[in-house]
Amino acid sequence: MRTAVSARHTLALLLIALALSDSRLDAASELHPDLARALVQIESALKLGDVPIARAIADQAIIAHPKSCQLWTLRAAANLAVRDWSSAIADCTVALQIDPRAVLALNHRGGAYLAQDEPQKALADFEAVLAIEPRHPVALTYRAQIRRIKGDLFRALEDANLAITSDSNNAAAYTERAAIRSALGDVTAALEDCSSALTIGGLREHAQHLRGMLFLQQGNYPRARDDFEELLAGGTEFSATARVQLAWILATAPDADVRDGARASRLAHEAVARTTTPDASALDALAAAAAELGDFTGALAAAHRAVSATPPTQTKELAARRERIDAYLAGHAHRLPTAPPAP
Repeated sequence: MRTAVSARHTLALLLIALALSDSRLDAASELHPDLARALVQIESALKLGDVPIARAIADQAIIAHPKSCQLWTLRAAANLAVRDWSSAIADCTVALQIDPRAVLALNHRGGAYLAQDEPQKALADFEAVLAIEPRHPVALTYRAQIRRIKGDLFRALEDANLAITSDSNNAAAYTERAAIRSALGDVTAALEDCSSALTIGGLREHAQHLRGMLFLQQGNYPRARDDFEELLAGGTEFSATARVQLAWILATAPDADVRDGARASRLAHEAVARTTTPDASALDALAAAAAELGDFTGALAAAHRAVSATPPTQTKELAARRERIDAYLAGHAHRLPTAPPAP
């Protein structure tokens, strides 16, 4: 089981939350009354989470006002909310043909490109924003994310620091800086950033998931368990990962008070059943849970499936899973390392 924070953990960190929070376009008084009214209605629908209404109003308004950069940009925000990346890109492109310096359209399109795993195109849009507004917190946070993914950690940290300086209430920037600091090995500082993000709110699930992974990495298994329990109960996009991580902790924690083999087995079976293709991490957790219950035949079966489902490029994960097979052959359950004593 991989317990380190993934370099791509927060890949979609901003795509919906920032898109909507940054989508306000004040209708100027000189706009045509019907256009101004449509902009307000779309913004209100987005704020309420009623995306179908927002898109319907935008569709009709665009027919009447095809040269409104604001309308195309707001419809792009609605498309981002339902993860229709291609439509969001198309709408932003039209908006930028009308106004090449439309910062919001550039940010939205960059976010959609990033979701489609096109970081170079995304970076070009965020660089364009920063050429217009050098301290724009959203663009800085996005660029920090891209730089982290590429392994350019120190420049990513500079961007995150500047984003926070520009907007101290930017939960996304704190969450991104936590991921960067984790990658740099500063787990304590990363946890502080997660706490700041959770205090601000707005991206609670992202920050809580990252904090759970950091607690797991730190060996604070009770705190990690509590974060994953809450995420699982919340039914968010992180529920699937939380289910696997929770099963892993309940099966392998060194403290018997934390372990619960029966529940770990149920969660792991659920995780495996919910995937359409073999999930190596879920199978790894299933194997560990079986071993915790003394079922080493079942543990070996699941462990071999986990190895088969692990990509050859994940050499560390493969090695660790093969070591666990040796332990199960010897009749030993797997245990996570005991947390080091506090300094």
